[in-house]
Amino acid sequence: MITIVLFLLAFPGLIIAQNASNIRVDYSCPEGTVTVIYDLNTSRPTDATLYYSHNKHDWLVAQTVTGDLTAQSSGTDKTIVWDNAADNVSFGRFYFKIEVSQLPPVCRVKSTLTDPPYNGWITFLCYNLGVSDTVISMTPAQQAAHVIREDNYGDLYQWGRRADGHQLRTSDTTPILATSNTPNHPYFILDKTYSNAPVRDWRSGGGNIARWGDGTRNTTVPKGVNDPCPSGWRVPTEAEWRSIVNGNTSSMTSIPTAGRLSSSGNYWRWNRNGTPGWLIYPDDNANGEPALFLPAAGCRYRGDGLFGGIGTEGRYWSSTSAGTNSYYMYSYTSTVAPSYNLDKSYGFSVRCVSE
Repeated sequence: MITIVLFLLAFPGLIIAQNASNIRVDYSCPEGTVTVIYDLNTSRPTDATLYYSHNKHDWLVAQTVTGDLTAQSSGTDKTIVWDNAADNVSFGRFYFKIEVSQLPPVCRVKSTLTDPPYNGWITFLCYNLGVSDTVISMTPAQQAAHVIREDNYGDLYQWGRRADGHQLRTSDTTPILATSNTPNHPYFILDKTYSNAPVRDWRSGGGNIARWGDGTRNTTVPKGVNDPCPSGWRVPTEAEWRSIVNGNTSSMTSIPTAGRLSSSGNYWRWNRNGTPGWLIYPDDNANGEPALFLPAAGCRYRGDGLFGGIGTEGRYWSSTSAGTNSYYMYSYTSTVAPSYNLDKSYGFSVRCVSE
């Protein structure tokens, strides 16, 4: 987060901040606009928010703003214009603050979904939710080569739960099933019932199946209220996972560790050095840079809260419910199965897709 603080009374103030330079401010009196201009020196796309304050303690967001705000990149003369008159704010003693937040890197691979917004491609976050800060800025190739495997693995979510602390690999467990969709505690909830009388959920009675979506297998599932993905992102649907592996075929796909081009148009290759997992190359470009890396982050078992499959298996939730179960994408050293389903009380990885 880049923060630029400017003081404005009868003349523009100036403070140089990291990744920003040549900052200046102008205004028109007695009513009109405030214009902040600066140069942005970062290769990653950013979003900008303008704040104002009378005392540097209580900050308000400037609402009526135009200019370079969303998904901007490096360049000179970046401009944000605030129509303070439209916001019913008169000039006086002001402090201005611009927060320029870097957007996460995105990874695009081929998809068999051809209707908008896909048009044959799909966009994922480049990392699992909960990875270490060192991984967020890495490319897929760098993640795969990273020798500290745990940095890449991230958290393990129970299906339909928000980020309340239960997803942490260090979280404690409780055998008490939740009675609502928001347990309001950080414990991984154990489901000790098995095939003779399965609950198959971390809450009693099952509850609303639309916790992460609308409960269908459609590709345009609205984001659910418990969806843990950041703004602009959501948990992928089962159909979206299928679209990067084998399209409309929901069965298992066998892939040699040496690699194989799937029917989606993506080349899949198991990573043997660094962090285990699948490297995905669009358009059979296996000699180029991988566009996505799905580490074998393992899972957390519903009955005892223990961990398994770390370094050999990846299990990635979808937002699509399958009755008492939910769909997920399973991957092993020689297998990718985008339409498996298991109990909602398991802890699996979450990889977000663009809304």
